[in-house]
Amino acid sequence: MAFNTTKWFKKQYLMEAEESVLKKIASELETKYPELRFYPTSDRIDVMGDGNDKVTFANAERDTDFEGGYKMFDFEDDDRGYIVRIVKK
Repeated sequence: MAFNTTKWFKKQYLMEAEESVLKKIASELETKYPELRFYPTSDRIDVMGDGNDKVTFANAERDTDFEGGYKMFDFEDDDRGYIVRIVKK
């Protein structure tokens, strides 16, 4: 099977567009929550900071629908503590 350059370029374009949306969301949240750090990756944003600050953020943004179909997701992990991420719905 031959390498499909059109399909590859389309996939790259879509990944870059998603990363751009994630960076924009992270930038907006950084100004609203300066006590937290937001690290966009290719498919999500990891939220870092003090546990209490993350809980406050999660409670405030739980029902928020972010641009591009992203939503806040949080859970408690026995080893890593309270994890907060913004992921695609």
